[in-house]
Amino acid sequence: MQIKLKIKECRNCHKEKPIYYVTGQLCQFCNNLRLYKKQKDRYLNDDGPLSYTRLKTLYKKYWDDNTDRRCYECGCPLHNFKNWHINHIIPKRLWKQYLPADIVYDYKYIVYVCLSCHHEYDHGNKENTHKMLEKFNELNIV
Repeated sequence: MQIKLKIKECRNCHKEKPIYYVTGQLCQFCNNLRLYKKQKDRYLNDDGPLSYTRLKTLYKKYWDDNTDRRCYECGCPLHNFKNWHINHIIPKRLWKQYLPADIVYDYKYIVYVCLSCHHEYDHGNKENTHKMLEKFNELNIV
């Protein structure tokens, strides 16, 4: 999808900036801020089974339980614990649609990844991450 940009006044910061057609009347900074708040609200709700604190606890436990900390895709070593070093093979956008919540916390659905492989799998071309794509197809959820 091609994003059309027009120079207009942002409805949030009231500055003349390129406005994203998709969002309507927001500049890039204000749109990113809106998306961050939306994500934050979704994952900081600790009442649900997919809460941010419960996921972070899962990531830390997975890190502590598995000592061979290498990227599943490219094999590079991972030295320090960061949340992005753990990737769910099934994208989060499909969780509520296809999975019971308990399955999200199963180790067979998560792998270690470096930041570049994580980004490529989640936001880039999945065809470049052959191992993770193969594992996703093995799970056969859809």
